[in-house]
Amino acid sequence: MQHVIENHPAPLWASKSSIATTLPDEQQGTKRVASLFLRILKYHNSMVMHPNTKTRLFRILSLIFGVVVALIAAEFAAGYFFNPLDNTLLYRIPDPILGWRLKPNARYTRRDVNTFAWTQLNSRGWHDIEHSFNKPPGVYRIVILGDSFMEASPIDLQDTMAMQLNQRLKQKGNNVEVINLGVGGYGTLQEYYLLKNEGIRYLPDLVLLGFFLGNDLIDNSMEMKRKIVGEGSITLVNRPFLLPGPENEWNVTHVDFGRTSNAFKDARNKLEGITPFGRSRLYQLIQPMFDPQKNLPRSENGRHTLDVHRCVEDDGCKSGWIVTRRILIRLKEEANNGHAMFMVVIVPALYEADPERIQDDKILRSELKNFCMNPPMGAERLKTILKQEGIVFIDLIPEFRREQQKQELYLPDMHWNRWGHHLAALQIAEYLESQHLP
Repeated sequence: MQHVIENHPAPLWASKSSIATTLPDEQQGTKRVASLFLRILKYHNSMVMHPNTKTRLFRILSLIFGVVVALIAAEFAAGYFFNPLDNTLLYRIPDPILGWRLKPNARYTRRDVNTFAWTQLNSRGWHDIEHSFNKPPGVYRIVILGDSFMEASPIDLQDTMAMQLNQRLKQKGNNVEVINLGVGGYGTLQEYYLLKNEGIRYLPDLVLLGFFLGNDLIDNSMEMKRKIVGEGSITLVNRPFLLPGPENEWNVTHVDFGRTSNAFKDARNKLEGITPFGRSRLYQLIQPMFDPQKNLPRSENGRHTLDVHRCVEDDGCKSGWIVTRRILIRLKEEANNGHAMFMVVIVPALYEADPERIQDDKILRSELKNFCMNPPMGAERLKTILKQEGIVFIDLIPEFRREQQKQELYLPDMHWNRWGHHLAALQIAEYLESQHLP
């Protein structure tokens, strides 16, 4: 479950950890403390004949003691309420096939400019309630695949698209169960292997794939990824890639599990090297008040997220679409072999829902003439592929464009806010109902 921190039911004094202070040299530290105590005692004795000075000193020491106790209590309280900040290394673990996956039962904190949100993953590592592989009789199961938009870590569990979709369909009298297998950073090939190795075990009747044009094409193409990150980057070996080739060949690169595991370990060690002050939960809690934009995503890769919408495709994008087509075909076949229908949901990025916002970005504004956004060219190319392959799809972009003019649907990190999730669930539910599904 995910909660705004202020509403956490635990008492302020509760804590599951204690603070331990370790001096560099225990003996030397003891001498320093003793020396300081003797000096205070000596000064105290010299003030015996001066009651006013003695009273002032007592008040000062009492104030210092009170401040220290209050800070320790506040740190305990923050430690209880405030899980580690959202760093992928803190709630993801290496996986030899997928590259990484979410850590079962992990707890972490997502921070926005104005709010914190607390999240706990279920026993299998999904941002969802518990689900059994055993399918109850008469239940229509929907399995959702996708990246961070589907994972929805910054959103309260009850407000995620998956939970809202489940609630909406049940309100219409349907006996449904929606299972969310979204994982931030996944490309379509990882989602295919996730369905093949685990998702299909839930015996779904419908598989919904959220396709995010902002980076899914890049995450599917080693050529496009290499152009951005450069040769030798860990991001070229910490996920599988389908290599271009004949239609009858399926050549996939393997995850370099050793290097990926070491990268996770090295990064964790680096995090552990942060100063105690920087690791303080209390500091992390109040820091946004002084620098609210710190740790928010920057747009240094923004130009690449819009490459998919270039009016004139380059060779990298063409290659990316060829690979993506083949993966989508495999996904459809895997779902159909499991007696499930396969459907794609086109996930609107901020710039697709509100192209005028491109003007706010210096990097993107300079290349605006190279992008075709009305309608978004990448969405048109994707829909052409889906139609050719007989894959049913739901395009959320038109409705998001209409609603974005009325209210903000995105967080500062450019993911959907709770209203974006509600709108997506509503549109998907209405489509399924129009098709007499479930």
